[in-house]
Amino acid sequence: MEIRFEKLTVAEPRHEWVHATLTRAKVPGGWLVSVFWSSIQAGGTGLMFYPDPLHEWDGSSLPDDLDHPHRHDHAVKASVG
Repeated sequence: MEIRFEKLTVAEPRHEWVHATLTRAKVPGGWLVSVFWSSIQAGGTGLMFYPDPLHEWDGSSLPDDLDHPHRHDHAVKASVG
Protein backbone atom coordinates (compact mmCIF):
# COMPACT_ATOMS: atom_id res chain seq x y z
CA MET A 1 0.00 0.00 0.00
CA GLU A 2 1.26 3.50 -0.74
CA ILE A 3 0.04 7.04 -0.27
CA ARG A 4 0.32 9.46 -3.20
CA PHE A 5 0.69 13.17 -2.53
CA GLU A 6 -0.10 15.71 -5.23
CA LYS A 7 1.73 19.02 -5.12
CA LEU A 8 -0.32 22.20 -4.87
CA THR A 9 1.00 25.44 -6.31
CA VAL A 10 1.39 28.11 -3.64
CA ALA A 11 0.86 31.72 -4.73
CA GLU A 12 3.74 34.15 -4.42
CA PRO A 13 4.62 34.70 -0.76
CA ARG A 14 4.44 38.14 0.77
CA HIS A 15 8.17 37.93 1.49
CA GLU A 16 10.72 36.61 -0.99
CA TRP A 17 12.67 34.88 1.80
CA VAL A 18 9.79 32.56 2.78
CA HIS A 19 9.14 29.44 0.73
CA ALA A 20 6.40 26.82 1.14
CA THR A 21 5.58 23.43 -0.33
CA LEU A 22 2.00 22.22 0.01
CA THR A 23 0.79 18.73 -0.91
CA ARG A 24 -2.39 16.71 -0.47
CA ALA A 25 -3.32 13.04 -0.63
CA LYS A 26 -6.82 11.67 -1.19
CA VAL A 27 -7.71 9.48 1.80
CA PRO A 28 -10.98 8.01 3.04
CA GLY A 29 -13.23 10.85 4.20
CA GLY A 30 -11.14 13.73 2.90
CA TRP A 31 -7.58 14.91 2.29
CA LEU A 32 -4.31 14.53 4.14
CA VAL A 33 -2.53 17.88 3.68
CA SER A 34 1.15 18.49 4.37
CA VAL A 35 3.11 21.71 4.40
CA PHE A 36 6.81 22.44 4.57
CA TRP A 37 7.96 26.03 4.89
CA SER A 38 11.35 27.59 5.25
CA SER A 39 12.92 30.99 5.60
CA ILE A 40 16.46 32.18 6.06
CA GLN A 41 16.08 31.84 9.84
CA ALA A 42 13.66 28.97 10.47
CA GLY A 43 11.44 26.30 8.97
CA GLY A 44 8.74 23.87 9.86
CA THR A 45 6.36 21.15 8.78
CA GLY A 46 2.74 20.36 9.38
CA LEU A 47 0.27 17.60 8.62
CA MET A 48 -3.51 17.84 8.90
CA PHE A 49 -6.68 16.09 7.85
CA TYR A 50 -9.19 18.14 5.84
CA PRO A 51 -12.64 16.49 5.99
CA ASP A 52 -14.23 16.31 2.53
CA PRO A 53 -16.11 13.00 2.15
CA LEU A 54 -16.97 13.63 -1.51
CA HIS A 55 -13.47 14.95 -2.36
CA GLU A 56 -14.91 18.17 -3.80
CA TRP A 57 -12.00 20.43 -2.80
CA ASP A 58 -10.15 21.39 -5.99
CA GLY A 59 -7.02 22.44 -4.12
CA SER A 60 -7.61 26.18 -4.29
CA SER A 61 -8.38 28.60 -1.49
CA LEU A 62 -11.44 30.81 -1.20
CA PRO A 63 -11.81 33.80 -3.55
CA ASP A 64 -10.15 37.10 -2.73
CA ASP A 65 -13.53 38.81 -3.08
CA LEU A 66 -13.77 41.48 -0.36
CA ASP A 67 -17.47 40.75 0.08
CA HIS A 68 -16.97 37.03 0.52
CA PRO A 69 -18.06 36.03 4.06
CA HIS A 70 -15.08 33.72 4.58
CA ARG A 71 -12.32 36.04 3.34
CA HIS A 72 -9.09 35.88 5.32
CA ASP A 73 -6.14 38.13 4.47
CA HIS A 74 -3.67 35.55 5.77
CA ALA A 75 -5.05 32.60 3.77
CA VAL A 76 -2.60 30.73 1.56
CA LYS A 77 -3.59 30.69 -2.10
CA ALA A 78 -3.08 27.34 -3.72
CA SER A 79 -4.10 25.46 -6.83
CA VAL A 80 -3.47 21.99 -8.15
CA GLY A 81 -0.14 21.95 -10.01
